[in-house]
Amino acid sequence: MLVDIVINAALVVLLGTVLGYCVTLNRRLGRLRDAQSQLGGYIDRLNQAISQAGRSIESLKAAGGEAGEALRGEVRSARSLRDELALILASGNNLAERLEGGLMQVRERTTSAGVTSGRGGGPKNLKTMETDLAGSEKRQSLLRALSGVR
Repeated sequence: MLVDIVINAALVVLLGTVLGYCVTLNRRLGRLRDAQSQLGGYIDRLNQAISQAGRSIESLKAAGGEAGEALRGEVRSARSLRDELALILASGNNLAERLEGGLMQVRERTTSAGVTSGRGGGPKNLKTMETDLAGSEKRQSLLRALSGVR
């Protein structure tokens, strides 16, 4: 009988220890469940942030594409203007060369005709003749060059 009491007492102590361990385990499991529900909330917020970031990236891609297309248009326009300016410059150089050639011919003609470049030396002053001829040739050449550009 004494052995029965000792065994029963040992069982009571062991059951009390198991009961205390179960209470502690229950509390820890409760905190784990709370942490798990908080983690689920964090995961939901993370998913929302990832979705929003994805939408923002798509929006930025679209804006970048539009800006790139606008920039390509501006570059095309600038290249066109550059080509047009090069054509105008070439026409201007051609016109200047023709005017210079025409002035050289006028000088040769007036020199061979005996017109002096001094003040009142001949029927007409050389500089006056050059400006008259250059003015009319300039106008005609300029009109031809401008109509050729169009």
